[in-house]
Formats: sequence, C-alpha cells, structure tokens
Amino acid sequence: HPPPLVHIQLRHDACQVTVSATGPLHQRGYHRPSKELPVRETLAAASVLESPLLRRLAVAAHSNEELVVWDPFCSSGVLLLEALGIALGQLPRAEGKCYPFMRFPCHAQGDYAQFLHNIDITPHPALPRLRLLGTDTSQLHIERAGRNL
Repeated sequence: HPPPLVHIQLRHDACQVTVSATGPLHQRGYHRPSKELPVRETLAAASVLESPLLRRLAVAAHSNEELVVWDPFCSSGVLLLEALGIALGQLPRAEGKCYPFMRFPCHAQGDYAQFLHNIDITPHPALPRLRLLGTDTSQLHIERAGRNL
C-alpha cells in the first residue's frame, strides 16, 4: 500500500500541510503500465462524458439503431475503455485498489465496504447496441490496446 503524499507549502508566516487521501486518481489501474500513455484516464473519461455518447445511447435505446464509437488513433485504448466503463455504469476505479485513506486511523473499512456494496451499478439499457472500434496506424499500439482490453 502506498503511503499518502504529504505536501507542505510555506508562505510568509503560514504553513499549509495537505495529505493526499486518494493518491493519483488518473491511474485507474485497469490497463498495463506504459510509459507512453497518450492521455490520462481522467481526461479520457471527461472527454467521453462531454461527448454526445450518453445522449446518443438514450436515442439508441428507443430505436433499432446501432451506435458505433470509433477511435481512429486508439493507441492504448484508454478512450474506448473509459467509454465502455461509463456505458457499463462502472465505478471509476479498479477492483481491489488500495487508496492511502484506507490506512488512516479514522477509516472504517466496514462502513466503506458497505458504502461500495450499496452503490447500484446499472449498465445503460442500450449497451447491447453499442460497438466500440479502435484502430491505429501502429501495430504496436493495436497490440497494447488489445492487452488493455
């Protein structure tokens, strides 16, 4: 378990101490580590949420249309993985990931586990109509995306 990051900022006659309870949130943990991640997972998720994907999925739920999301430069597949996770209604974290706050003396593991258990994970009703397609000019990138999926 990684220790929490402690940041200390001194300014004039004041000292501010902050402790990172979550660690780096952009590292979701669902893909293999790579030094060449083209986009952070959090930015990919924000891009998907700002796109018309959910609106178009709602339309597809009431029609016989299929919705294809194509990432022509998929690289490691992060954008498509985030789109899939959002459509599945998954929590934006890897199963079993340990966060620094879990080591805090005030953390109640049982309450936290119950909280996670009570979250209703519901896939989008049009999920069967969603097709995710990733292509890239680099065979290396295609292989990396395949490993991440």
